[in-house]
Amino acid sequence: MDTTRPPLPELVRTGLRSVPRDHAIRAVVALAGVFVLVLVVLYEGFDVEARLLVADPSEVLDFPSWYGALSYVGVLGWWTGATAAACGAALAPVGTSLRHHLPRLAIATAFLALDDLFRIHEEVSNATGVPEGLVYLAYLPLVAWAAWRALPALAPELPLLLVAAVGLGGSLASDVVSEVVAVTFRGSVVLEEGSKFLGLVAWSSALAAAARRAPAGDPPVG
Repeated sequence: MDTTRPPLPELVRTGLRSVPRDHAIRAVVALAGVFVLVLVVLYEGFDVEARLLVADPSEVLDFPSWYGALSYVGVLGWWTGATAAACGAALAPVGTSLRHHLPRLAIATAFLALDDLFRIHEEVSNATGVPEGLVYLAYLPLVAWAAWRALPALAPELPLLLVAAVGLGGSLASDVVSEVVAVTFRGSVVLEEGSKFLGLVAWSSALAAAARRAPAGDPPVG
């Protein structure tokens, strides 16, 4: 058995030939490049301090690293679901319902991750004066619509989806009650954020379960 290692140039050529030519993967790499370019523009064009662009918030604001732990883990949870759905869509056979619906669910979940990460709903609320709960109500129906359309394909994950609906719905209801009706109670923040975390974990788990069975295929889209 020949155990001689190929020369470095041959290894490089082999590696380059093995780079996936899938358009989705190219798009992801391109988006990463765009993101870095945006940081450069902010740094050079708007004189934003580099530390504010690249450092962890706890370092910038000098507070303990465990502050906001539930929020950080929640963002990771959303991204886990989005990534799982995207991978499942790529692996599902063409013409199947999971191949049809998982890309929409991946995009919707990625948007929710970005919303949590950059507090988009809070920024919109502060800019318009509309309560956060009502801002959520403005775009969550789109996510619910995508989930409803995909429900037949996600039938095996229905129990997880029900837990997600209860958790996310309970969090939204708590937010609306506390801001619109101006009713608060001890532990309301824990209830709101805890329900949201439970819901997003169940949602992402459902997407991961669907992605796991995606390569086996399912009935074609009707």
